[in-house]
Amino acid sequence: MKLQEALRHQAIRDPLTGLFNRRFMLETLERELYRMQRKESVMGVIMVDIDHFKRFNDTFGHSARDAVLSALGRMLLAHVRKEDVACRDVPSQLDFPTWSSPPPFSLLPEKTGR
Repeated sequence: MKLQEALRHQAIRDPLTGLFNRRFMLETLERELYRMQRKESVMGVIMVDIDHFKRFNDTFGHSARDAVLSALGRMLLAHVRKEDVACRDVPSQLDFPTWSSPPPFSLLPEKTGR
């Protein structure tokens, strides 16, 4: 049984951040969208993109990038609700489908003067 659990964990989790992976996110979103439609309920998705992350990676290297992503993953896992799903979609983007309203926290974009 432990082997099955380990394989399941590897199949649905990003090894660096501990967050769910893209495949799990897409499967979950599809299932939950149908459920929300049935219940005439709402669902939110919070997307976090790390600005200039490629430049950070090019400047400081892969080990610094991995340290930032790992720390961010731990912080997010510690602060999302049990019913929400924190996922790593692409290297610099994290997604949080929230099954109920309001979301656990708000992330506002940095004002850059653009």
